[in-house]
Amino acid sequence: MKRIAGAIALYLVIGVALAAESAPQTPEELQATLCMLARERILQFDRGDREVWSRHVADGYVIATPFGPVRTKAEVMDGFGPPPKGYRDVFGFEDVHVRRDGDTAVLSYVIDEHEFWDEQKYVIPKLRKTDTYVLRAGRWLVLASQETFIPAEYKVASIDPAVFPKYVGRYQLMRSLSYEVSVEDTHLLLREDGKPEAKVLLPISADTFFAKGASAQYIFVRGEHGQVTHFLIRDNGYDITVRKTL
Repeated sequence: MKRIAGAIALYLVIGVALAAESAPQTPEELQATLCMLARERILQFDRGDREVWSRHVADGYVIATPFGPVRTKAEVMDGFGPPPKGYRDVFGFEDVHVRRDGDTAVLSYVIDEHEFWDEQKYVIPKLRKTDTYVLRAGRWLVLASQETFIPAEYKVASIDPAVFPKYVGRYQLMRSLSYEVSVEDTHLLLREDGKPEAKVLLPISADTFFAKGASAQYIFVRGEHGQVTHFLIRDNGYDITVRKTL
């Protein structure tokens, strides 16, 4: 009986989504429709329901996974299977953005998700997912997806702002690209020449900083006499040297 009731509820949800797809939609209605479809795909994947999942997905579908491989619709469906007993997946969407251009729509959102294996809870790193939909015969089908893990933000260390003036000066990456490091109030600022906005550098440690919303670290390096000679922009395992000129 529970299985029948669940199936009825599922087809009611799908019916509402299909009815919404066939009618003109406001941006808010489109967002609600696409989020509903995205949610259904996740639920059906977790349940191992190939048939219902496939209805929302174009035959030419591809997904770029956060680990690098690109998988087709058939390859995704090969991974379907019933969940083990005791497994639960709890998720929600954050920071949702929708753009439509004719019969194409893009849905970008952050998935906040955690799994339960019996009573053990596993928090999955937050993921930014972007789905591209096409409108075919009055229905939105997802054609492509891109997934990227969102790096955990660095923790701000407690540093005495009195050390910040040691970093102040002009720095040059190449002839056409220079930076100025300055102090305002108790904040260390990094401004690229020609850019109106400065980045606020927040300390990870005494000589290492980051800017909110970015993955790079800015590491100030000292010479033999303790004076700063350059800083490194460290990102994705690579260092770029920016020499101090003044």
